[in-house]
Amino acid sequence: MDRIFDIYLAKQDQPESDAYAELFLPATPYQMQDAFDKLRLAEDESLYWEITEYHHFEELSSFLNGACDLNDLNALAQRLSELDERQCTAFAGLLKMEQKKGEEIPISRLIDLLPCGGRGAERLPIGTVLCGEWICSGGRNATGSCI
Repeated sequence: MDRIFDIYLAKQDQPESDAYAELFLPATPYQMQDAFDKLRLAEDESLYWEITEYHHFEELSSFLNGACDLNDLNALAQRLSELDERQCTAFAGLLKMEQKKGEEIPISRLIDLLPCGGRGAERLPIGTVLCGEWICSGGRNATGSCI
């Protein structure tokens, strides 16, 4: 699994304290828990995080900020780490199309833009869309409700 982002984690009210952690995304649940253990966050304390290095996909730097949920960021990094070269190119094109709209792109939308992996997606003909668990050609399932 390729490293996508390096993250600095600390307490929101003490971002420069000794209680900090570095996390490399995508991370396993155990790595995430270990990072939180190092922070010693109390239940009423907020998390501060910052991406310190982009190993891939630097173009995402304008979209990813502290307002994103760390678990969502890890999910995005996981999906990005699974892309092959062709899928990276497709994602970059979709990202440019979204940017032209001039609207903010939430992390959930960034995840949605990623090509679907697994389920034999790499063998599907061009123009075939995956909708939930169904493989839909032309963007419709048998009932015509899939977009």
